[in-house]
Amino acid sequence: MHLAHSFVGLVIVILLYISGVVLAVVMLAVAISLGIRWGGTWLLKDISKDPQLVYWLKHLLNPPKK
Repeated sequence: MHLAHSFVGLVIVILLYISGVVLAVVMLAVAISLGIRWGGTWLLKDISKDPQLVYWLKHLLNPPKK
C-alpha cells in the first residue's frame, strides 16, 4: 500500500512538472511573438518618420524600369 502511494505521488509530481514546463514554454513563445510584433510595429513607425530612408526603400523595392 505504501509503495502504491509513493508511486502515484511520483507520477503526479512528474505530470505536474511536465505541465509546468509546457506552460512556461508556451508563455515564453507568446511573449517572444508579441515582442517581435510590437517591436516591428514600433520600428516601422520610426522608419516612416525618416524621409531619406523611405525614399531609399521605395527605390530599392521599386527600381526604375529602363
